[in-house]
Amino acid sequence: MAPSAAATPTLREKLDLLPALGSLVFTTLSALLTGWRRGPNDEPSLYLHVVYAAVRKLIVRLSSPQQQWVFPSTDAVYKQQAASFKLAPHIVELRHGAKGLWIGDPDAGAVLVWYHGNLVAAVLAHLAHRHPEIDALPLPGPLAAAVMMAPWTALDGGTTNARLAGYNGADILDRRALEYWAGKYMGDRAPDYYTDASSAPAEWFRGLPVGRILVLAGGNEILLPSIDAFVKTLEAGYGPVEFYVAEREAHIAPFVNLNFHSSAPTGQGDKLQSWLDEVVASRGETAHL
Repeated sequence: MAPSAAATPTLREKLDLLPALGSLVFTTLSALLTGWRRGPNDEPSLYLHVVYAAVRKLIVRLSSPQQQWVFPSTDAVYKQQAASFKLAPHIVELRHGAKGLWIGDPDAGAVLVWYHGNLVAAVLAHLAHRHPEIDALPLPGPLAAAVMMAPWTALDGGTTNARLAGYNGADILDRRALEYWAGKYMGDRAPDYYTDASSAPAEWFRGLPVGRILVLAGGNEILLPSIDAFVKTLEAGYGPVEFYVAEREAHIAPFVNLNFHSSAPTGQGDKLQSWLDEVVASRGETAHL
């Protein structure tokens, strides 16, 4: 089934963009004034404090149609980035309307397939237990490794359950946005072990066809408690997993920070680079990020 087209905002939603901009400016200025009183567990810089506050306001204040109307599509951003690095865009049309966006040499000895963290768990589960509604994904052998960066594996109540809801103050995410996104993502489908890996028993993860697994998270993740619980269950079934938590870092900080022009090294980014170097070196190749 082909993916649905981007939703078009209603006239009311379009008119609402101006008040939304006003609230975003107010939040940004407020964060600038209060950021000087950051605590030891808050963002490491005033700049990131302001940026994260603005992002939290943005993802809560704007609906999905508004965001899709205001911001460029993934294809457009990919082509812009490729042009900025003087690379020829390479887009592969896949079945069911999906697309693959290549970065680098398709003939490289080691290839990194990029999924959302939740989908990494879903794809590994599909390889071990084929989903009845999805074509089989035959592989000649197990995958060399898998990385789950801040996997959101508890969509069904994991953001509102007091036991699983983590620190909400220095992350880019907000509980209200997570609940909204989960509803949009799931629609009328009931959750299962593929969408909510945190709900699966340990036995579900036995025999996952992958050599090594690394799970990354930031110490300020609102999702951190649910990620920690998921890793414990994953290890009980799959076996030893490397779990690295970077202090004072937010959700997918290595990529979010760069997106907002903060080039300071991150613990998650350094760990990802060194781990991939180690994995790829064992195959006689070199990793480049």
